[in-house]
Amino acid sequence: MKSFIRTQASTTILDREVNEEEADRERKMRSIAILKEKGIPFLEHLKASVFESECKIPDKEVIIHRLACIFTACVQSEIYTSGQFENCREMAAEEIAQMEESYQISDWLSPEERGYLENPDKDPALHNRFGWRYECCSVLLWALSMMELKEPTEICDASELGAVMWNHTFDSLMEAAVLRSRDEILDMQDLVLRYDWACVDARVHHKEVPMLSSDIVFEWHYALNWLVQADGIADWNRVTTTT
Repeated sequence: MKSFIRTQASTTILDREVNEEEADRERKMRSIAILKEKGIPFLEHLKASVFESECKIPDKEVIIHRLACIFTACVQSEIYTSGQFENCREMAAEEIAQMEESYQISDWLSPEERGYLENPDKDPALHNRFGWRYECCSVLLWALSMMELKEPTEICDASELGAVMWNHTFDSLMEAAVLRSRDEILDMQDLVLRYDWACVDARVHHKEVPMLSSDIVFEWHYALNWLVQADGIADWNRVTTTT
């Protein structure tokens, strides 16, 4: 799922011109306390990848639009990989039409998502890639206070996500959702950054971290980095997960 290998913390993160403030150091220490409690390896001198002064959380409506687009691609992926349907393309078209009616996704799809929804047979490998993005949906629904995240070893329940998405429209979800505080989102992003570092370090050194699933952690990291605009990136397709 990751296209790069890192054995050390990124110099982009370690050598920053932006000043680390006390709140950033306190956040790091809270994350490390959790890692110690769980017995997860960590890098003591790994700074936050996003300082409070840099963080820009998208508006709630932007998060819901992004969530709906990701969810739609995930649903198509599930249709194609479940083995339950004879005419996957027809079934997917019906679900996409429902999402369009409820969330007006067509104006918000990324180029990659649009290409996948319009031509799902072009690259079968994309079914797996988009299937994992249910984990991104879980993070965005968490940010909207619509569900809690499971442990980072437990795959999210797609039916739980669907219970939210299919029983809402954009307008009703806007009304029901409550965006978590910037501090809460930053705390989670910082912790998952360190989870991802542990996963990468374990892979490089041919070890295991039984408390973490690297696939789940990667998707969480990706979604959280988009939420806090890590590296100043607001474009979903350009998000990085540097550790």
